[in-house]
Amino acid sequence: MTPHEFQRIGTRMYGRKHWRREYSVNLGIDPSTVWRISTREQDVPPVVEVAVKGLLDKHKSLTRASKALAEQRAKERHRYKGKLTTRVKKKKKPAPRKLIPYAGSPDQAKEEIVE
Repeated sequence: MTPHEFQRIGTRMYGRKHWRREYSVNLGIDPSTVWRISTREQDVPPVVEVAVKGLLDKHKSLTRASKALAEQRAKERHRYKGKLTTRVKKKKKPAPRKLIPYAGSPDQAKEEIVE
């Protein structure tokens, strides 16, 4: 890995501002080492090269996952675009009826009416 590739990967992952600080924190090396590597004063150590490739792979997989999620959300928004959707209300079940208590049995009540 060349120092130019090292710097290009760092700026791609963390942006143009403060990329050296974020890069050094995630690689676990001193910020001055990142500066020396990016200004071509020091070659990229093999251990750092492996760590950078691992970070880049992780960054790519997270970027792909976030893009897929954003596309899915865009499709969902597009499906309902311009349509008014109503919320369907669930019908309530009627409460069971309670019998009104009275004195005597129903048979006695019929006999009293007949008499």
